[in-house]
Amino acid sequence: MHQHPAVEMAAAIGRPDAHAGEIPIAFVQLKPGASASPEELQAFARARVAERAAAPAEVRVLAQMPLTGVGKIFKPALREIAAKEALEQAVAGWPGLSVEVAAHPKYGALATVRASAPLAPADEAALRELLGRFQIKTEVVGPE
Repeated sequence: MHQHPAVEMAAAIGRPDAHAGEIPIAFVQLKPGASASPEELQAFARARVAERAAAPAEVRVLAQMPLTGVGKIFKPALREIAAKEALEQAVAGWPGLSVEVAAHPKYGALATVRASAPLAPADEAALRELLGRFQIKTEVVGPE
């Protein structure tokens, strides 16, 4: 990705996936004044990554890459973004659910799926089974 003339910064991470465990995605920050579509950047990367499974399944363009205090790309923040999006897509058909992902000292990251109303026991069991397919620690909580 760094070889693309429009890319200033790039990082690849694994996004949780219910079927594959994780899939590679790339985040990029473009150079000031440059433009490139996610599809263009994905095609660019796929042409240069020899192993098909390692090529990014998606490329996300960020206005500002999250950085550490010393200017390195802060990958935990990228993993949180990717995990939140993956879980939001997974529970999109469930009304009244929201997803939060945050750093956790024991698990690295913890995804909290919050229900706006109490779930029936069968629905909660089905939701837990669905979330169990992802390689991220999750918890289901009811309304506060």
